[in-house]
Order: sequence, then C-alpha cells, then structure tokens
Amino acid sequence: MTQVSNEDPLKTHRIKLRSAIKPLKLTCGHSLDIRMIPNTNCPDCWKVFFLSHKEMTQTNIKLLQESHDAEVSAVHGSKYVKQLKRFAVFVYELSVKEGLIAN
Repeated sequence: MTQVSNEDPLKTHRIKLRSAIKPLKLTCGHSLDIRMIPNTNCPDCWKVFFLSHKEMTQTNIKLLQESHDAEVSAVHGSKYVKQLKRFAVFVYELSVKEGLIAN
C-alpha cells in the first residue's frame, strides 16, 4: 500500500524557495523590518526606513511641500508625517552643510 501525503508538493516547494527577510540590527540597538513602518520614535530607525524607500519618501515630501499633510496622514498616520518632516529637515541641513544647496 502506498502512503498518501497530505502536504501539497507545490506548497512545500514554495516554502523552500521563499527567502526569509530578517530584521536589520541597527546601531541604536533596535531591530527593524524594512517592509514595516517603525513602531519606535527612534530617529535612526526612521532614517534607515526613509532611506530604504527613496521613491515613496520623495513623493511624500513633495506632497508635504504642497501642503497635503492630511492626505499623507490619512494613508500613513500622524506619526509617519511627524517623522517625515524631521527627516526632510535633516536632509535639508545635510544638503546645506555639504554645499549642495545655497543657504
């Protein structure tokens, strides 16, 4: 008699091929899953998050510059908007320091 397996062979194959995304260990001591918005108020975590999502960050900064805070807040939340504004100031100050933008 042959043994019948309850597991789907395609499911088993997919599990083997799936790459595990492990959280990053940052210098601040936090673990950060890049796919998720940070749940801390740690500036280092947020900087890494924004730098790893460049297109989304640039788009949202443009929306904030055009006074669309409510739209960005409705999609991402008020904590995201607050941290995005801090990140935008950080980028601006860094650009001025590096001489990329005239003060």
